[in-house]
Amino acid sequence: MSPAQRAAIESSGCETKFDNLTRQLYATDASIYQIEPAGVAFPRSAEQASAVIRAAADAGVSITPRGAGTSLSGGAIGEGLIVDFSRYNRQIVGLDIDWRTVRVGAGVVLDQLNAHLKPHGFCFGPDVATSNRATLGGMVANNSSGAHVPVYGTTADHVVSLEIVLADGRINKIGPGHDTLRDEREKIESLIRAQRGEIGERMPPGLLKRWPGYGLERFLRAPNNLSEVLAGSEGTLAAIFSKGNCSFRPHVICSSSMPNHARRFCSSNFTTTTLRND
Repeated sequence: MSPAQRAAIESSGCETKFDNLTRQLYATDASIYQIEPAGVAFPRSAEQASAVIRAAADAGVSITPRGAGTSLSGGAIGEGLIVDFSRYNRQIVGLDIDWRTVRVGAGVVLDQLNAHLKPHGFCFGPDVATSNRATLGGMVANNSSGAHVPVYGTTADHVVSLEIVLADGRINKIGPGHDTLRDEREKIESLIRAQRGEIGERMPPGLLKRWPGYGLERFLRAPNNLSEVLAGSEGTLAAIFSKGNCSFRPHVICSSSMPNHARRFCSSNFTTTTLRND
């Protein structure tokens, strides 16, 4: 990174670090790979995330959003600027038991969310093995699931809305009820519908668990819902700052290994997600 690029990023107002120790700490994740970044940013708000991402993009520096770094394929490392959404973005607000919704920051750890919900008899559905460190933002980016995916589905099934930051610095809320990014939605819908035959063949209904990737088949089932495409995109389309607030009717699930009235529900500035009743 050149002195001019570093100066541009530092002028964004977002906390940034370029020292050797920080760069070494963020050079690895849970994968076998190692790539030393040029620097690391720690946004405290969507506005700070917008400013630092726009500054890096304008300076020609690549951007890698990061949560807990639990990726096994190197998705949380890169040679440009790492934007760590887990240090400060850990708010849990707006719990609405009646609507089964909650708003969570992208840096909220799954166990932290479940501890918040447990007194009310609920928990978030997808139960990943890394629950004591996996962040909700990272779970959306990876479309994480868990051992009970046939019952609770993947994280994408529990996202109602998202607050995202684009490479040009725009902050948008996406999902049902948000009429944002209309041009982008129309272009994506046109591209996906043109390939719907092959998408249906390669990603048939009932294929619940697969590696992360753009939710093309989900978008076909829920046109214009960009959350379906963002879930599993691993930070390549936008940075997820929070799971946005929204609501929907509770969905009742019956399972031989669970109470008859196990409930799922959705929520999250956070991230909208689903919860289940123990």
